[in-house]
Amino acid sequence: MTPLHEIEWEAPLIEPYRNPDAEALNRIVRIRRRLGLPTPEPPARRWYRTGEAALFLGVSTKSVLRWTASGFLRCERAGHWAHRYYAVEELLRVQRRLKT
Repeated sequence: MTPLHEIEWEAPLIEPYRNPDAEALNRIVRIRRRLGLPTPEPPARRWYRTGEAALFLGVSTKSVLRWTASGFLRCERAGHWAHRYYAVEELLRVQRRLKT
């Protein structure tokens, strides 16, 4: 029998979750916004998830997460590992700061 320390273990390959449709839509919105073209407005609501907040602001989801980590953008969570929720007032505040 082979001892455990001599067995070669392979780390499982875990693909990070990516939503290509949302990434493409966010990219198109950013390009249209830079060109000064009209962009689709997200439906009006009180709280937004990370991807929806990115679409609202016209930036990537990575930018939203980076701004949250730095404290520039505040979010609420239901628990420690729960999804991030962004208030529409907070998104409007950041949107005004980005335009100036």
